[in-house]
Amino acid sequence: MGMEKELEEFREIAHEILKREITIQEVRELALRWARNKLEVRRKHGLDVDEDKLKTLAEEHVEKILSLRRRLGLDTPE
Repeated sequence: MGMEKELEEFREIAHEILKREITIQEVRELALRWARNKLEVRRKHGLDVDEDKLKTLAEEHVEKILSLRRRLGLDTPE
């Protein structure tokens, strides 16, 4: 079921999330990449994928990224 591409994408996203300085625009872009990657993994597992939820999922991921950065003591962009 070849998930190498999606796993590598998630690793890259995680690496970028943990960078010292990051702008809110970069957070939004990373959240969108993460949401797209998540939907692709779900698709490959034969699960329902609602493309209309991409924006909502990305918004949720923005909050997750900012929360993670706060908990780790990293700057939180405004």
